[in-house]
Amino acid sequence: MSKNPASHRSRKTLVLTGVCVLVVVLGVGVYYLGASATATRSAPLQAELTDSSESRGAAIQTLNLRTEDRPGGYLAVLDASNDQVLQVLSPAEGGFMRTVVRIIALDRRTEAEKRDPSPLRLTRWSNGSLTLEDPATGLRYELNAFGSTNAAAFGKLLDAARDS
Repeated sequence: MSKNPASHRSRKTLVLTGVCVLVVVLGVGVYYLGASATATRSAPLQAELTDSSESRGAAIQTLNLRTEDRPGGYLAVLDASNDQVLQVLSPAEGGFMRTVVRIIALDRRTEAEKRDPSPLRLTRWSNGSLTLEDPATGLRYELNAFGSTNAAAFGKLLDAARDS
């Protein structure tokens, strides 16, 4: 008795397809779990953080940021109060920062949120943590949750604004 090679290939294809679907579903689940664990939605345009800011202590430094896409895939990060360029990222640099900025842009789902010119608010807290808040959506990202190296990328922006 011999096995049918075509049947064996179709079974293999079916198993590989199932594994791929499982990997995609798990990846999406991990993404949403991570997003819900690190971002919180508060009331849009909330001026002062109340309950959650008490655990972080007092705000030491706050910086309003905006970004501009530049020719050649460059991304400029500017101080929104005076349009001073704080950092220009080449296409090969700042993967974490680029990703966060793009996620925030995607989170501006409604037409009103998309048109809202509100800058992003980067805050250094007295306990050393960093947060990035989008006043248009009320989303706040705990940057330290992504690791010290990634949080430090945003900390350099605060340092550049302070030194200028």
